[in-house]
Amino acid sequence: MRRTWIIVAIVYIFIFLPSLNARPVNYYLDIAFKKNPSLNAQKYETSAAGNDYKSESIFKNNPAFNLAYSNVPVSEWPSLDAHAMSGISIGVSQFIASPWEDYYRKQKSYAKYLSARESLHEARNMLALQVQSAYHSLMFLEKKKLVLEENLQLLKNIENLAASLVSVNKMSSSHLLKLNADTARIQNSIIEIDADIQTAISDLSRLCGYDNLEWDVKKEEVAGWIPDNPSPLENESFDYTYHPVYRKLKALYDAQKAALSLEKANLTPGITVGFDYRIRQEVAGKDEGEDFVSVMASIPVPLFYPLKEKYRIDAQKQRQKAYRDQVNSVMLQLQNNWNGELSRFKKLRLAFSNHSKKIVPGYMAAYRAQVGSLSSGTIALLDVLDSYRMYLDASIAEAKLYRDLVHSKLRIEYLRNNYPLKSTLSEKRGEDIHAK
Repeated sequence: MRRTWIIVAIVYIFIFLPSLNARPVNYYLDIAFKKNPSLNAQKYETSAAGNDYKSESIFKNNPAFNLAYSNVPVSEWPSLDAHAMSGISIGVSQFIASPWEDYYRKQKSYAKYLSARESLHEARNMLALQVQSAYHSLMFLEKKKLVLEENLQLLKNIENLAASLVSVNKMSSSHLLKLNADTARIQNSIIEIDADIQTAISDLSRLCGYDNLEWDVKKEEVAGWIPDNPSPLENESFDYTYHPVYRKLKALYDAQKAALSLEKANLTPGITVGFDYRIRQEVAGKDEGEDFVSVMASIPVPLFYPLKEKYRIDAQKQRQKAYRDQVNSVMLQLQNNWNGELSRFKKLRLAFSNHSKKIVPGYMAAYRAQVGSLSSGTIALLDVLDSYRMYLDASIAEAKLYRDLVHSKLRIEYLRNNYPLKSTLSEKRGEDIHAK
């Protein structure tokens, strides 16, 4: 019986204990990749674009089936044996586009599919940035709340010490009243942060596709959110050609080039081929009623449409130039964003290092020294409170600096199109046109 309880306890620990801990950011990313409505909508758009490409064929139009009851004299209607030309005709015809028209039409459709696929990759890339940023914004609020709660306890300790000094007439009661007001102000700030946390949870829930996402984090995990030494970038290389926004516009530019070539190919008309079989009856004394077979081909006469195509070709040329400039604009934007964000990350990392190693410890040491001297009467309460506020502001500023540093690194990874779980995302149907 005892062994059974031990087994039950072990199972409970392995199954239920992990749920008591805060869920890492990858947990929320995995949910968002599965349930975010905008991302799912883009998946369907990509699948639709893939099916559009697959639907293209050299037979642009369906074959036409012809059935005729023809050449019957009115005086002999509906008899077919009164005239040698009377009969029933059965035929089929098919329009066949020129090889050039077929090739560029497929190229245009394929390039549009590639653009839709890159839109899906960008949707994932952007969603990863938004979810991770929202997660660390929430952790910042939790850290700020924890700092205020810890400092509230320190302030209450000073308040108790001040009360004892007032009771023996070593301190003015007005100072104690001011201290009570400072305590109430911090308590009110904690309430306001709780409201901000709820708003941030709602934002994270929306990104994950939930109406009420569960959020639970322990104080120990919040305390360990800020590392002693944030890791630097592994490398500073950047290639904008890997970013999905650039690749999307490049695919649209290729589609427009194919559209221009397609308009030029339309100057070469297609051909319509047909086959007709006429069933005839014998006409007494005139014709044996032998059946007829007809094979035909036709092409349109280029009388008017070359003039129209000239304007269409010019229009496609202008659109191609527009897409070319858009590609160049995105190229410049990505490169400049990288240069700016890389410089910002380095400066934020340096500022955070100085803040955590020099500013916060300095204010903390000054505050502790002044608190120790308060009871002896060698230092005024106002000086202690001033040191306390500086330490409190420095602690919150440290958390804010780290949040900004993390957000900067996330934007760098966004520019690199790099995010957690990327390698585990399987190519779904419609994302890869050649997937089986």
